[in-house]
Amino acid sequence: MDREIDRARVDAAKDILRGPTSKVYKSTRSGFTTSAVIAAQELGMNILVISPTNRILNDTIQAACEGRSVSIPANISCLKIQEDLQSDKFLAQIPLPLPSCKDCEMYQNCPVTHILRIIHPVKVIAPEKRRDKCLITENSSNDGEVISVTYQKLVALMLSKAKTARKILRILSSMNVILLDEAHTIALPAVVAVKAFTEIEIPKGFPALSKVNSKWQDFNRIKELDIKELAEEGNRGHVGRHLSKIVCFNDPLSFKQLVAAWNELLNLAKRRKELGIEDSQILALRDIISLLSGHFLALTYRKEKEDSGEKVYFAGNYWIAHRVLSEFLTNYGSHATHLYVSGTLVEPHPNYYSELSGKIVSDVIFPDIRNTNKMMMINSDKWRLDSHNFTEKLEEIVERIVEMYLEHRDAGIYIMAPNAQKAKIIRDKLKQKLGPNVPYVDYYRSDGTIGVSRKERICIAIGLAELPSNTYDHLALGNSSDERWINSQKLRLESMQAATMQAWSRVKDPEGKDESLVYCIGVRADQIRDVVSWGPGRKLELVEIRNWMLPQGIAGRTPVFRVTVKDLIEPPMVSAELKTSARRDRHNAGEYVERVQNYDDNLINFRICGQIPYI
Repeated sequence: MDREIDRARVDAAKDILRGPTSKVYKSTRSGFTTSAVIAAQELGMNILVISPTNRILNDTIQAACEGRSVSIPANISCLKIQEDLQSDKFLAQIPLPLPSCKDCEMYQNCPVTHILRIIHPVKVIAPEKRRDKCLITENSSNDGEVISVTYQKLVALMLSKAKTARKILRILSSMNVILLDEAHTIALPAVVAVKAFTEIEIPKGFPALSKVNSKWQDFNRIKELDIKELAEEGNRGHVGRHLSKIVCFNDPLSFKQLVAAWNELLNLAKRRKELGIEDSQILALRDIISLLSGHFLALTYRKEKEDSGEKVYFAGNYWIAHRVLSEFLTNYGSHATHLYVSGTLVEPHPNYYSELSGKIVSDVIFPDIRNTNKMMMINSDKWRLDSHNFTEKLEEIVERIVEMYLEHRDAGIYIMAPNAQKAKIIRDKLKQKLGPNVPYVDYYRSDGTIGVSRKERICIAIGLAELPSNTYDHLALGNSSDERWINSQKLRLESMQAATMQAWSRVKDPEGKDESLVYCIGVRADQIRDVVSWGPGRKLELVEIRNWMLPQGIAGRTPVFRVTVKDLIEPPMVSAELKTSARRDRHNAGEYVERVQNYDDNLINFRICGQIPYI
């Protein structure tokens, strides 16, 4: 092999691959995924890597095995589907089950079926027996095979009726190791919500969708009193309260019904104009199918910004992905070793990954062999950015970015905004100051903030990743409204901390040679300490509940959590706020940068060891 291999990292990965199903804790950018792919090849193991984005598959997995991995592209790459999308781009917003490949004239050139032309499973053996070599490829060698796929594509394969999907899944059932990359994204994914009493008319000829709609309407009628009571409660005051109620759905869609509904939805979407169905109804039906695939939903109160009304939604977010992934792991991949990997591994509740795999899941730490965290310095600020003060602080934020950019333009700067909307606002402001050639402004949770590298070694981070306060109400556990509210806020904060740490880590040098710097704007030292603390036994413990009042006279409250970690992975260096200046405006951003680069160990620097220290 021509690639340069870090033997220590590959050997450490081999130990994990030989072991049991595990949660793999590691520092970000420590090279585990790359090392695991190489290790599997050397051990002659067939490895399936499942990732949240195609960028990870293209940039990381292909590079690890010198382009010799087999990537299973999204169904959107199907040449037949491409023809449909050219005339109707709306179809990209719904799940796209594979059409029948039988007698398709484009089969031999289609990227989706490429895997079937080069990889063939050998005779299937008993599922309880571990398979050591169950693939035959056109490029047979002693190396194990590497196959990669996104979580979304795996869901599409599992929900497809096409024989092509079954054949691909048969190949995937021959894998020795299933590596679930950036596993925190499947533990706390995006929310799906549909307004209560949403009405959809299903035309004749769509029996599976008619069944879904009937279940939906019946469920709304059964919960009508709960919906009205929650709306009334919300009207009496909604800020700082857990206005959400877990409700049981006793008749969830079976897996067979789920598959039938997705396939009919695509046909309905294609014919929506001739049948007089609005795009919004197709999307609502898409989300209703997701909601009705699980045993539990949440009734959630939301205050609408665009009008004066209050709405109650049915919310959920992971039932389809969760069920499909569990179905795949327990049926197709039960014999394989499952590795849940992330530098920011979280679980919505204890034993989440064990339930997903249907087997015991151990804890293991992949060492930061190149000491990448030691070469990363994160510099705090003296004030805290939140959703209420962004506008008033915008000019200060932009001025500090401009000064830092002018100071370090030759080195290259990566700018991180709280969300996509604020990234655009900052980008437009920078164009006014610097002209059209402004530095790139990314935002937390974009495809570029997870699992991929950047050439820049300096990041300017504006605030933390943002999420609406009720994002995880539907997952919250507890015996009372207050307990569920606290649990919801804990899940939300954990998700924000994971997204923030992932984004900051893009500027880390995975080889541990070059220093990387993160300059935070509107992030205090105590926030940073929590963001960078990860490892087995990580917990968010409630410290206090703070009451506050907005200028408009709206009262609210915020839970304050402390992060503790049983087996702490040594985090990056963190600078505390300087105590020598009473006013930030006495020092420009250039002075700020110089000051934190030339820090005094005795004054402002500390490491986190064991319990999280507080200043």
